Amino acid sequence: MYSVKPLPNFLVIGAARAGTTALYNFLVQHPQIFMPQLKEPGFLMLEGTNLDNPYSNRDYSITDLNTYQGLFADAQSTHTAIGEATTGYLTSAEVIPRIQKYMPDAKLIVLLRNPIDRAYSEWELLFRAGRETLSFAEVIAQEPKAPQSDLPWNPDERKYLRKGLYHAHLTRFYDNFDAEQISIHLYDDWRKKQLEVLGNIYAFLGVDPAFTPDTNVEHNVGGVPKNQMLYNLIFGNKTLKQVAKRVIPTKQIKQVRGLFLDRSKEELTAEIRSQLTEYYHADVTALGALLNRDLSGWLTPTPQGSAR
Repeated sequence: MYSVKPLPNFLVIGAARAGTTALYNFLVQHPQIFMPQLKEPGFLMLEGTNLDNPYSNRDYSITDLNTYQGLFADAQSTHTAIGEATTGYLTSAEVIPRIQKYMPDAKLIVLLRNPIDRAYSEWELLFRAGRETLSFAEVIAQEPKAPQSDLPWNPDERKYLRKGLYHAHLTRFYDNFDAEQISIHLYDDWRKKQLEVLGNIYAFLGVDPAFTPDTNVEHNVGGVPKNQMLYNLIFGNKTLKQVAKRVIPTKQIKQVRGLFLDRSKEELTAEIRSQLTEYYHADVTALGALLNRDLSGWLTPTPQGSAR
């Protein structure tokens, strides 16, 4: 046990719907890594915020330093890497000065997914949870299209598209931190060679890269409810969810949830993909140059893999 409450020395900062939940679950399995049970505490973007909006569904978020430090109170001296994962950090400029204040040497981990598939996946997640009522075509038509690299926390604002302007968001971090502090990985690689990418992330954190976690459970699988009312009744009820988590193994919960999801429903049409390809073209091109990676597959008018 540490003599004082430690603060993180690494952060998973995004992107949302790009494999961060799976990464979090694999990181917490490593014996040299400590992460709190609470994923997405959000402190570095929500410090001092009044969370009085019930729609936000963020009543579990942390807004004060003392509570935030308490998340890491159980870290042991054997935990050489201490971290947390909040995907909103990538798109919020407010986190930069707070990282510099509280943990200036923290290592930053980023997973990036084709921004079109990422936007669709986030819409799908919120739609099936009942927090989004519009179709994917309707939400992208309503969202402002002007590039915006800073997306302050606002639960009532749709940001499906602007969250995917990765180059704009990442430039902020490269301007304020050493490049050696930042480790960026592509969702495409994560899906094809997960253990290899995970080993590289372990090495980046300075822990044993040879550790192999249990990767059998698929996390946050996409899909829309076959029966929205029944799905919300079972999986939208916080009390039922808490009881289920105590008595049913996580793997079985995910299998049951899958029975209620219709993965055949597809609203990411060729027309929409073509429209969004044009929207993201400049940012993806700049991102490819920044990462020295060929991202041309993200800019084709036909799907490159599943949108899930």
